Amino acid sequence: MEKSSKKIVHKSELKIVPKGMLKKYILALLSKHDLCGYTLMSKIKENTCFWKPSSGTLYPLLKNMKDDKLIDEKNDKNKKIYCLTNKGKQTIHDEKISTDPKKLNLEIHSGLITSLSLLLDIDKEILENKLFNNIEKIKFKPELKKIIIELARANNKDHIDQIVKILKETVEKLQKIK
Repeated sequence: MEKSSKKIVHKSELKIVPKGMLKKYILALLSKHDLCGYTLMSKIKENTCFWKPSSGTLYPLLKNMKDDKLIDEKNDKNKKIYCLTNKGKQTIHDEKISTDPKKLNLEIHSGLITSLSLLLDIDKEILENKLFNNIEKIKFKPELKKIIIELARANNKDHIDQIVKILKETVEKLQKIK
């Protein structure tokens, strides 16, 4: 019996957003303005066009960052407003965290491309050149982002296989774009 050479990728290997990105994004956004949690989530979604961290992810991280003295909070009416501390500013400097959302988005897209290339068994450069460099040309950009997010949330193999099939067909169509 002949073995398939295709690498089997487990869902846990898929990282739509690279580990640690939320913390970086929070530090970057708070370096410009003091913000409440809801506004942080909204600004991340606005800047990335597809990623909106859940409150179940954001608020525990904000608490940890407060415990680590990277951020502080103040109460404004019924809202907690988060602000950067001196230690948070120093962390941005020491870890060379960009405060430019466009640069942070490049990091996010790089992680996305790596995960998709593993899953689709397609060369990373092809994905980058054909999919993400042409994404502005295609009319189904929001649908593509929904599919990618759906993939990250998929729980059963049939659902993942169905999404992978759609993504492979999309890449094939994009490879025909000149």
